[in-house]
Amino acid sequence: MRHRLVNLWQSVIGVINRATTLIAIACAAFAVMQELSQRTILPTWMWWSAALVLLFLSGLGLQRHLMREQEKRPAVQPDRTLSDIIAEVLGTQDPESFGASTRLSQLFGRIREAASLGLISVWGRKNVKPHHLDFHPLERIPESHWSGAKIDFLEYVRDPRSATSDTRHPGSPDHYSDLHFNSAQIREQISAANIEAPKAEIVGTS
Repeated sequence: MRHRLVNLWQSVIGVINRATTLIAIACAAFAVMQELSQRTILPTWMWWSAALVLLFLSGLGLQRHLMREQEKRPAVQPDRTLSDIIAEVLGTQDPESFGASTRLSQLFGRIREAASLGLISVWGRKNVKPHHLDFHPLERIPESHWSGAKIDFLEYVRDPRSATSDTRHPGSPDHYSDLHFNSAQIREQISAANIEAPKAEIVGTS
């Protein structure tokens, strides 16, 4: 019942908002007609003032509506580790399996590019020593971090929760370990079809 009342109230507000916009347009039209015809019903400045006030109120209503719609959208949350993403995209968690090193490096490159462009979110534990990872919270990694940092293949082989590595000198003062991702974003932006299989693998399947 409460949900229906909320929907009804939002519908009423929407109608009022549209009506306010139409009345504002009508007031502006009356102001123009008065100036052209030289026939005065009310002072022209009153029509223009009414039109501007109504448009302002209509804009506020639209802004509140957009804010409510944005609040309804579920916040993007980290729900997959890096190892999970590798298994989902490449079908294996073993980086030493045949051809996996090449495909894994390609995947890490795609992740870095997508994160740098803001197409996916990446979370990590900032400047944490390996044995302290579970005592520090995840935080969203800034997009700018990826211009000078990457996920290193060799470091990942040593430790799947390893920190990001520098791509140039001087490097970033911050590094993030135990990377996490949102599975929906990964499915949308990165797929196995974009990760080329090694030539030997292709020949073997023919």
